[in-house]
Amino acid sequence: MIDPEPKFCHQCGSPLTQEIPQGEDRLRGVCKACGMIHYVNPRVVVGTVIESGNRILLCRRAIEPAHGKWTPPAGFLEVGESTLAGATRETWEEARAEVEILQPLVSIDLTRIGQIHIKYLAKMKSDDFEAGPESLEVRWFDYSEIPWDDLAFPVTHWSLRLRIQDRDQGSPHFHRGTLQWNQQGSPLDFSNYDLSDLQSWPLDIEEGNES
Repeated sequence: MIDPEPKFCHQCGSPLTQEIPQGEDRLRGVCKACGMIHYVNPRVVVGTVIESGNRILLCRRAIEPAHGKWTPPAGFLEVGESTLAGATRETWEEARAEVEILQPLVSIDLTRIGQIHIKYLAKMKSDDFEAGPESLEVRWFDYSEIPWDDLAFPVTHWSLRLRIQDRDQGSPHFHRGTLQWNQQGSPLDFSNYDLSDLQSWPLDIEEGNES
């Protein structure tokens, strides 16, 4: 969900008025008492797609939304963090796994809910992992056994499908696009979205299956 518009001024506590400030093109929360303009900006979600050979490490969510569904480890970026550091931290928190980042994989915009999802391809530094407090379980899946019907969130489907495409072609890419809902059916159903503005850039690194 998009963060709600603030109702009160962060600086002085006075009620806000929704209006278009001079020189801008959209409604903002404006404080008539102190003049502060309040902005609601997108949130960044960062995570990792962890591979070992033909396997991928997935977490089964212990929290809503999508409780009980599978996803690569990911979560909201914290203030003061780089996207790489945030992805590494979220991987530890959800899968108790220490990883080495190999390459950027996807940056997918979800304008409908004000989010940007960035995922990195990674490999394990050791064999150790276990479920963190936000995961019911963590396990390896062969790429041929990914539980597509039980994946959390359309962005997860697109990210993994793009990675599989790269693996099939033997050519690593960085992909970006805007995930657009067709305004029909469930907003959590992968089939109700498209990534029609997808762009992919080849990366000058050697593709291979880490073991």
